[in-house]
Amino acid sequence: MTNFCVIIPLGPRDAEIARTRDLLDSLWAYEPHTPLVILVDDGGATRDLTAHFSTPSSCRIVVVKNPRNGRGIGPTSGLSAGMIAALAWVERNAPDVSFTVKLDTDALVIAPFAERIARAFAVNPNAGMAGLYDRMCDGTPRDQTSFCKMLRKLTNPIALWRRPANPGHYVTFHFFGRGATIRDQIRDAIACGYQPAEFVLGGAYAISREAIRRMLAKGYFADPLLWLNTQFSEDIVLSLYTCGAGLRLLGLAADGEPFAVQHYGLPDAPERLIERGYAIVHSLKNDREWTEQGYREFFQKRRRDDLERQSGTNDGGQT
Repeated sequence: MTNFCVIIPLGPRDAEIARTRDLLDSLWAYEPHTPLVILVDDGGATRDLTAHFSTPSSCRIVVVKNPRNGRGIGPTSGLSAGMIAALAWVERNAPDVSFTVKLDTDALVIAPFAERIARAFAVNPNAGMAGLYDRMCDGTPRDQTSFCKMLRKLTNPIALWRRPANPGHYVTFHFFGRGATIRDQIRDAIACGYQPAEFVLGGAYAISREAIRRMLAKGYFADPLLWLNTQFSEDIVLSLYTCGAGLRLLGLAADGEPFAVQHYGLPDAPERLIERGYAIVHSLKNDREWTEQGYREFFQKRRRDDLERQSGTNDGGQT
């Protein structure tokens, strides 16, 4: 049985609780022996997530508070802080975990995935992070050029960028401090073969244990707040860290592979995603043809049908 961990970041809104409950239900349906789930709580110090979810006896839920504590609201890499804190927890407290899967609350599990991901990392030992990478789910090349200028700018000795338009935040020079650390980390990754700005798309992806171990050894987890107010999302940061640790990014989004991921909506009709053999889908939100609730109801019915078929098989067809 594959030993892995699932990380789920939750935003502060009440709707995140319902989304997570549906996501966990899909996880238990297709990976009932999941040993560890980490909830990254971005809802403030007083929220108790453990009161909202029940788990199988074989699984443990751990809550890691996002250390940003309300800082970096909006597209300013607040999730990087939470993911770095969660991965550091895994490395220090769960040494037997072979890989970690990160799932946003607008993702769902629609088939077993653990053995496929474990096999992909075993066949590709130089891979440290896997998901939607260089090709879209329809096979077309993925355009990742929009971040190139920003990354190259930050590697310049006198690099600067504009912070969000908050009082007192204007132009920041990177001669020393956190800005210089970011620049040095990007340079280090480029020296290891990183190509600005390649990254595995967030929403759903996997990170190997070796990648997490190397990230910790490189000091990448020392300051979870490092990337706040940089406009760098957590998927870009962790992709860069994977390459900086001497590992590669791996595409696992073709037919029969685990990840059917895109930024808005799902990459195909739900029936087709099932037929094509995917295991994890993202995003249930902002689709042109389906509502989020419509997607959830479709996959909920499918889970019930799958569990009924499985039950019938287990009892020899006598129900």
